[in-house]
Amino acid sequence: MHALDARENASVQSSTQHMTDPISDRAREKVDHLGIDLDDLPFSAERGRVLIIDDDPDMVQLLKQTVRSAGMDVTGALNASDALTKCIRHPPDVLLLDLMMPEVDGWETLKSLRKYTNAPVVIVSAKASKDEIVEGLESGADDYITKPFYPPELISRVKAVMRRSGPLQQQTVLNFPDIELTLDMAARQAEIRGHAVDLSAKEFNVLTVLAQSAPKPVRYEIIAVEVWGSYQIKMRNRIKWLVHNLRRKLEDEAMEQEIIKNRVGFGYQLNIPTNHDENATTD
Repeated sequence: MHALDARENASVQSSTQHMTDPISDRAREKVDHLGIDLDDLPFSAERGRVLIIDDDPDMVQLLKQTVRSAGMDVTGALNASDALTKCIRHPPDVLLLDLMMPEVDGWETLKSLRKYTNAPVVIVSAKASKDEIVEGLESGADDYITKPFYPPELISRVKAVMRRSGPLQQQTVLNFPDIELTLDMAARQAEIRGHAVDLSAKEFNVLTVLAQSAPKPVRYEIIAVEVWGSYQIKMRNRIKWLVHNLRRKLEDEAMEQEIIKNRVGFGYQLNIPTNHDENATTD
């Protein structure tokens, strides 16, 4: 239900391949076993999720390939701000963290991420001395692997820390202080400025999709798949009506900004600042 783009892309690619260069069943099966690069999709199937944080784009891509080949989904960040956004957008099951990053180093990045996730941490660093490894483990990392690494060993360590950590407690509350909005997904309750709002099931589902994707805009197709399980062009009018109701219930004349922004011809987005570390929290 969460991979409309993947299905659409697969359909287009499949049609093209049949006309030009067909892919063998064995090759297609091999591709299907790969994990998903979460940076390419708005949603992912429920599999192990890995967040990679490293300022070297080539290293991020290498780690992505390694993790995906093991059947896990992955997203990458090149700095602390990007890591916070990705952590909220795709709650990880494990973090792969580089320590030597400019501006905000790995430890400061981890400190900020702890507001949003308790996922175990595997340090992947060029710091290879015994003292540095001990310091890293004593400072809160669950494991430590040095660069260059042996890919099968890294995957084994990732799976080991995931097993030891057990099932992670799902984050069920999203807070957006800038617009004074709180969503409790477990209780299916929304509050604006501290007051409960009576929403229908579909209204709450649309608001949840926008909140979980914030601050990124969400296409009509994705909203439809999340709320109804499929997409048809006529569903745009249903979405527009639900957003109209949400605005009526959540906004008032005293508010300086609208809560839900319209992206003409595309969809909608929650109107919050892009800097999550001070403006959104999860419990």
